Amino acid sequence: MDETAPQLSSHPVFDVARLTDWVEGLLCAAGTPPGDATLTAELLMFSQVRGVVSHGLSLLEPYARRSRDGGTNCAPRPRSTVHGAVCVIDADDAIGSVCAMQAVESATELARAYGIGLAAVRNANHVGALAFYVQRLAQDGLVAIMASNADPSMTSPRGGSPVLGSNPLAIAVPDPQGRGRIVLDMATTAVAHGRIVAALRQDQSIPEDWAVDADGLPTTEPAAAMKGALLPAAGYKGFGLAFMIDVLAAGLSQGRIGRDVVPLKTSTDQPQGVSVLVIAIDPEACSGSGYLSGVVDALEDQIAVGGGESPLSVAPGVPEARRAAQNERQVAVDAPLVDELLKLAEEFGVPASLLLDGVDSGIPDPVSR
Repeated sequence: MDETAPQLSSHPVFDVARLTDWVEGLLCAAGTPPGDATLTAELLMFSQVRGVVSHGLSLLEPYARRSRDGGTNCAPRPRSTVHGAVCVIDADDAIGSVCAMQAVESATELARAYGIGLAAVRNANHVGALAFYVQRLAQDGLVAIMASNADPSMTSPRGGSPVLGSNPLAIAVPDPQGRGRIVLDMATTAVAHGRIVAALRQDQSIPEDWAVDADGLPTTEPAAAMKGALLPAAGYKGFGLAFMIDVLAAGLSQGRIGRDVVPLKTSTDQPQGVSVLVIAIDPEACSGSGYLSGVVDALEDQIAVGGGESPLSVAPGVPEARRAAQNERQVAVDAPLVDELLKLAEEFGVPASLLLDGVDSGIPDPVSR
């Protein structure tokens, strides 16, 4: 590591454009094809500027190592079959962002033709934040529903070892301005696994309703949680959602289920076998985009009338969009993560100076989810 690197504040601020270029360059150095690296860098920075740090730069390390070690197929030959409004894709172990975008494009094309389109993907790798994809569909005027299974990290409500993944679910709806600002993206675990990693990195404790240790006991120590399992969101409800997401994503694509999905951050020489489901709906085939937008506005008005301390909208995705607007040009990254990125730069032979060139100063802690 460069010993002449500047002393970093607790949350150094980076120029977003320069940081994105650096991420892309490191992925290329790991063997990711340039176009795929561009898309993946955009995916990671999308979450970082929205304050969803669990799916931001912290994922660069496993993504890069998978490209280098062979867990990601950097020259995939995906195959697809189409039956009416349904497309099934074998992604051939491609990098996750590419797998997901192919599904988005297929679902979009089918929705334009039939009013609804479904794309089911098998043999993918971790696709990152689902909000990245469903927002794009909403910006194209489509209602979007997306789900993915993941490597096991969730215990059952009765305890025990991890049996299901955090299995996220995302939903987005269009708006007249084309912003796609109403976006729900949630893990079916109490929190995303990346939240535990972030707490460990920052030497912080966690709430005891997030995870259990290796003995199945509630813990406030992230290191113990890493050896145990995450708890499902809302108990049996979250577990039930995760179960059904695995059934639908893997069952409709002929993909892997539960414990058959390879862990993201270990066994980086093995494809994960993630399954993904994307559904796109053209509102013009139903109630019409105008009516749908009116429903969103009416609900936000009703919530505002209901009171609360803040007049700002708390509709899904709006707080994240607000944070992204604040971080449009510059974004804070916590210093321990920057240290990890510097080590990653050394590992892949990318000059650390290219990362540190955009450092400015420190700002208050970013929102973490």
